[in-house]
Amino acid sequence: GNFLHGQSSKHGQVVEEMDLCREDFEEIVTFLTSVPLFRNQLPRSELPKVAMKLKRKEWRPGQEIVKQGDVGKAFYLIMSGEA
Repeated sequence: GNFLHGQSSKHGQVVEEMDLCREDFEEIVTFLTSVPLFRNQLPRSELPKVAMKLKRKEWRPGQEIVKQGDVGKAFYLIMSGEA
């Protein structure tokens, strides 16, 4: 699957940034408009700032990413595939 990943610091800020080509950046901003949390809680003008703080990762089908009960240090948004 194709996921977006953001890591949090002790202060709750996303700390990993990546260099995005313009096309990937625009795809991520468009994707964020489809995520209810971002669509309903943030002005659209803030979505590019969020997109800049995300890192795209891919996992093979069946590969474990997190387990229920694990302490969270990051959040994941599924762009394609399923949980």
